[in-house]
Amino acid sequence: MTYTREQLQSLFQAPFDDAAWTEFLHVFFGAGKLYAIPDLLEKKDDAAGFLLGEFETADSYRVGLFRFDITRGSILRRKSGLRALADRFLRGHGFDAAIAVFVQDGSAEWRFSYICDIKGAETAPRRFTYVFGDKAQNYRTPVERFAKLQSAGISQSNLDEAFSVEALSKQFYSELQDWYFWALTKVVWPDDLPELKNKETRNATPTIRLITRLIFVWFLKQKGIVPAKLFDEKTVKDWLNNTDATGSTYYKAILQNLFFATLNLDPEESPREFQKYGQKGVTAYRYKRFFKKDAAQQFCETCHEIPFLNGGLFENLDKNTETDIPLRVDCFSNLTENEPRLAVPDELFFGKEQTVDLSVFFDSDRKKSSVKTHGLFHILNAYNFTVEENTPFDKAVALDPELLGQIFENLLASFNPETRNTARKETGSFYTPREIVQYMVDESLIAYLKTRVENAPEEEIRNLTSYAGVENRLTDAQRKEIAEALFNAKIFDPACGSGAFPMGMLQQMVHILAQVDPKNAQLKTLAIKKAMEDCESSLGTHTDGGESMEQKLAAVGRVFDETREHPDYVRKLHLIENCLYGSDIQPIAVQITKLRFFISLVCEQDNKQADNEQADNAILPLPNLETNFVAANTLVGIHKPKNWADEDDDKTRELKEELRRIRHAHFSARRTAQKKSLRKDDENTRKQLQAHLLTLAPLPDKHRLETYQDQLVKAEQERKAVSAEKWEEVAGTAEEKDMFGNITRPAGLPLRVDVNQPKREKLDAQIRALEQGIQAELSKSANIAFAEEAEKLAHWDPYDQNAASAFFDTEWMFGIKEGFDIVMGNPPYIQLQNNGGELANVYKNADFKTFERTGDIYTLFYERGFQLLRDKAHLCFITSNKWMRAGYGESLRKFLAKSTLP
Repeated sequence: MTYTREQLQSLFQAPFDDAAWTEFLHVFFGAGKLYAIPDLLEKKDDAAGFLLGEFETADSYRVGLFRFDITRGSILRRKSGLRALADRFLRGHGFDAAIAVFVQDGSAEWRFSYICDIKGAETAPRRFTYVFGDKAQNYRTPVERFAKLQSAGISQSNLDEAFSVEALSKQFYSELQDWYFWALTKVVWPDDLPELKNKETRNATPTIRLITRLIFVWFLKQKGIVPAKLFDEKTVKDWLNNTDATGSTYYKAILQNLFFATLNLDPEESPREFQKYGQKGVTAYRYKRFFKKDAAQQFCETCHEIPFLNGGLFENLDKNTETDIPLRVDCFSNLTENEPRLAVPDELFFGKEQTVDLSVFFDSDRKKSSVKTHGLFHILNAYNFTVEENTPFDKAVALDPELLGQIFENLLASFNPETRNTARKETGSFYTPREIVQYMVDESLIAYLKTRVENAPEEEIRNLTSYAGVENRLTDAQRKEIAEALFNAKIFDPACGSGAFPMGMLQQMVHILAQVDPKNAQLKTLAIKKAMEDCESSLGTHTDGGESMEQKLAAVGRVFDETREHPDYVRKLHLIENCLYGSDIQPIAVQITKLRFFISLVCEQDNKQADNEQADNAILPLPNLETNFVAANTLVGIHKPKNWADEDDDKTRELKEELRRIRHAHFSARRTAQKKSLRKDDENTRKQLQAHLLTLAPLPDKHRLETYQDQLVKAEQERKAVSAEKWEEVAGTAEEKDMFGNITRPAGLPLRVDVNQPKREKLDAQIRALEQGIQAELSKSANIAFAEEAEKLAHWDPYDQNAASAFFDTEWMFGIKEGFDIVMGNPPYIQLQNNGGELANVYKNADFKTFERTGDIYTLFYERGFQLLRDKAHLCFITSNKWMRAGYGESLRKFLAKSTLP
């Protein structure tokens, strides 16, 4: 007997059934050794583990069969707990691998895990998981994989392939990449802004942004937060009349209203209803004319329970929206559409399979002249998505945010003028493998914590980074020190791309905090202390909304109380705000980094609406990350003149504190009006600081300089006139004696002297003073150059998602003056002579000792990383796509030799 695809689909969609599972193990895997009564291995309050039997693969690979019954918590939320549970039960059985199911009472969903590297492995066993039990889910990937496994035979290599995540990512990326290039031939985006005049960039950037927003919504749909009917073709046909002239009815009527008037706006400030005739503003739903009779009301009712998300991902990027002539980016304004008219045709979402020629995007590659593609929702519906972030040791065989980071990074590279020729021919080459990220994160944190925790053995600190469930022997005092060190750490990625390194760092810091502070008691103490310090430094100001210390402390306590059942949420929230920073030269890359953090925060929350009738605070609004991750050229700094006056005067400190305060308030601001007010305060404070900085810079005095120069010419002429020695005899003088009283010159004898010497010495002193005065005035001219730099600072808008800053400054952008504890990342390796030497011209005047016109971008990033460190005691871990270039040396070589990287 063999299982058909339909039978596999039925098995995976159904709730877990012991009899069906036993039959599957017997028939599919040929497990002849199954216990009539499962062997109870261990039973605790929260779980029980059973050994069901075992089987041997065709290549003598011994596989144990387990079932774990979860009685407390959630199999979807307790991933790390399930890992520890499995590791505990698997020890001592001598299996090469294991197949385990995790079942929870009262839940239809169940986990099917393949656990390998059990026997003789130096690291924790790796677990690959499918989550089943959703009758509405199309389990295309596992059905295809298991059908192929059944046909090929049960061997170790075939089992590995059936649970391969990398193959899934590559397959999905290939389909999405083809769709993306096909979309570029169909979409039309406006060119109102100067930076959007280039057609290629204009279409590429918003199309990737559209994919970013849609993928995020798809994750929300996976959690039941956004109704699936909004993406159902039948429902859409019943609702819409398809009357848009550009064929973009669905994008405008459904997606724009979902993005900009639902997910982005608090319903308390913007009721979810359609714009009335003559109504100004864009806070209501638009395009009612595209809905059939009564369908508009059905749409409103469908969106009524969708939570407000905040965070800026769905912020309408149009400018001057309150005026009659807005500047279009997202085209969600009151402007009557003019040319070019926005076009995102419906076929891009629901179109049937068709053959298209994409060779123009792949350097005329003939293989791409006849590509089969279809609507995006057909692609997305064919794959399973998970909101869990994979680690090298625990991977859901589904599309997770980590894999999507890889996909987006390659899409970004496809229109990056520095790398696109390579990007169009390769996949995965611009993304750091997760194993490398994990290694660098671990080594960086270990190096940092060793300098922060007194007398803690390195082995114990290293154990904290392990996923093998090793019990540490740290003292309570050391645990507190570690929690405080993590809370206060400042970590920066200078080329963050799609956020692989910041996300990897966040995951590992949360993993360590869960071990040293499992109930978040120390974290809460630190958060309260910081809130009090912020309040004390904010006395007399109003930019934070006028909250008192009592209100702020109550807000801190409320967040901890609301997240007691999912403590990782509050850990992530505080680490993101206080510890993690990034920069990238592409604004859309920064947007994707923020997307990764948003998904990470959402996945730590429960959708109460799906569980009970209480809809209040079903999903906590996301923070605003504009001043944690910025679009900027990290390699170009702001240069201050050497004769700069003391900029840390009271006024400067006051204005800098004001900026810090505004941005802290903006991080958690929810209301659109509040965010607008804070952004205006930010702009005004930047301008005030610019004006004040210039008052500290003395400028050249032209009259004084000319006077000094005239006097110098005259003094030099006089000096020339007395340059020759002129000896003359002078009248007799009194006798002269030596120190012993002996007469060395009798009185009355004439004296021969150089009469020009006193004049020369006087003129030499005068000339030196004049030259110093001239130099002092000339050096002030450097302040004129800084006036231009100060203007750049004032005009940098952290909230503009379309623009990248031409400079980077940690104090101005992040409020960090002392530097970072850890700088890590994977900057691009690009020759400066690319593009006819344009890159070399950009960086030739930058402050780099290693600069050479024939050098590379990576080397400049490496030096820049060390410049940004707090002190030289903490290492700068930066590597490149050519892993051996620098960074870890021999330790990295050993790691790569042991790894299973493709």
